[in-house]
Amino acid sequence: MEIITFITLEERLENRISTDTREIHSSLVKKMLKINEEVVRSGLTVLEEYEKDESLPYMLSLGLKLVHYGTEPQIVETILLNTALVNNIDLLTSLLVMDAVLSIQKMYAPEITKELLLSYFRHDVKGKIEKELDDLKLNTRGPLTNKEVEELIKNNKSES
Repeated sequence: MEIITFITLEERLENRISTDTREIHSSLVKKMLKINEEVVRSGLTVLEEYEKDESLPYMLSLGLKLVHYGTEPQIVETILLNTALVNNIDLLTSLLVMDAVLSIQKMYAPEITKELLLSYFRHDVKGKIEKELDDLKLNTRGPLTNKEVEELIKNNKSES
């Protein structure tokens, strides 16, 4: 990231995050990590379920739709950035959604996506959000079991 961009972002990110804002962002991070894990386990086709999910923020829903349709990452990023600017979506939410969507598209392990998303928060806030995410069990450390591999193969054959 260019230094000018970093300085601009730093000036716009809030230094103090209220409890309400933290809870909103924590909930958003949790949703995105859950989607990330599902995609890693079952493939991009699971994104169909989220395209019409009205409980998701518009920007996230749009990003998942673009990924599901196979849109190139640079185009996804541009569309999401334009959407954030035109709809005046706050900077932190925009950055979290953009990075999560691109991580999902690249099928990063949810633990990596989690670290990426939590890197936007100060250390003390990050610790509080991690505690709020404790009930989200990210199961990505081990390889797939034979049963999981067979299920994936079965699902891929049925989709063809």
